[in-house]
Formats: sequence, structure tokens, C-alpha cells
Amino acid sequence: MEFRLGLSRGFRDRNLQRRDMNCPAAFSRRVWLSYSCLFVSIRDKNSPVPNEPNPFSDRIHIEQLEISTRIGVPEKERCTPQRLTVSISFWSYHDHRDMADNIDNAVNYSIVAEETKNFVRDQTTNLIETLADRLATHLLKTFRIKMVTVELRKFPLEDAKHVSVTVTRAASVG
Repeated sequence: MEFRLGLSRGFRDRNLQRRDMNCPAAFSRRVWLSYSCLFVSIRDKNSPVPNEPNPFSDRIHIEQLEISTRIGVPEKERCTPQRLTVSISFWSYHDHRDMADNIDNAVNYSIVAEETKNFVRDQTTNLIETLADRLATHLLKTFRIKMVTVELRKFPLEDAKHVSVTVTRAASVG
């Protein structure tokens, strides 16, 4: 079990109820003191929800990178490469303000995109769920990122725009 204790400022809304400006919504119990929020969080470390970064933290997003690969359950689908699009959001360990405008201090999104294309092309899987999970895990192991969200889109149905899967994975803190 993990226990967290914190304090943050709040304000009163027009209904005279306290509203929290800084307390994360996932915290299960809150006790208000004057104009502050005292919160206690109790969370099982084996919970499937990763420790998400602050929703206002910096992230890099690559939208709909096009890749061809062999994927699908029926052999007919896997016999020729299919078009997929991959969208990736990732959170670096470094705050973008601390990078001093130097690419050596950043996670280079061009290299992430190229690595993604090479990795996906080399995979042979039946399910886009499996491919998305493998890609997210690979990116976490390859780059200095603390969390990644991968969306894979496939275009197998004539009467649907696309079929997609989205996975979010966080790096293990060791």
C-alpha cells in the first residue's frame, strides 16, 4: 500500500462549497482546513492505473505516423502489409524548461518516430492490442521517458473510419 499526505490551497465557489485547485482528483479522502486542503491518499501499488504525471506537465505528441506492417487474425489479412497509423504521446523525465534549448537534453521526437516505424515494421502479430502493448514497452525501454500513450489505428472495415486501440504504460520506478 502507498500512503500520501499533502496540503494545497482551495477556494470557495458561489455555492459556498470549497473547491480544490491543486488536489489530484484520484485522492480518495479530503479534509478541508480554513483555506487549504489536507488530503490523504491510500492506493494499492498493484493497481492497474499507473502513476500519471501531472495533467499540466509537458508532453510530446506525434499524431498519425503512417506505417505498413503485416497484422491481423485471418491469414488473408496478414498476407500483404496493411496501413496503420500510430499516435504517440510521451512524457520525458526532464521538464522542458530545464532543457536550455538543447536537443541533447531532450527526447528527440524524430528518433522516436523512426524507431517506432522500424519496430512496427519488424513485428508480426495478430492483434493490434498486442502490437500497441509491445510498442509502448519498447519505447519505455529505449528512451528516457516516464510514461507513454500509444494509439494504433487499423482500417479493415469498409463501413467504419477505423478500428483503434489505445494503451498507456508507465516506466517502472526502481
